Amino acid sequence: MPEPKTTVFDPASMPFLDDPVLYVWSADEGNGHAACGVAHASASARRALLDALTTMPTSGTGCIRTARLDVSASPYPSYVYGRVLLRAWRDNGTGSIVLHSP
Repeated sequence: MPEPKTTVFDPASMPFLDDPVLYVWSADEGNGHAACGVAHASASARRALLDALTTMPTSGTGCIRTARLDVSASPYPSYVYGRVLLRAWRDNGTGSIVLHSP
């Protein structure tokens, strides 16, 4: 039986570190119904945010912000968040989703 191979963690060898900018999106209806995610492209994050807000017909709000993966955080990697790129919410009168870029 072969010996188990030991792998040493090397953050520099991780492919997602070559493109450190990520796009974090979150949406919340305020009643416990929420969704969130991370994308490599801003267009993907925008589509996911809009899809999530579509499932929140009354009072959903959300945003997209930049993030970078901090692999030096202990005990697990975490995100370092940047500025908000887009805010979105449901218009109380029409139910339409409103987008605002600060």
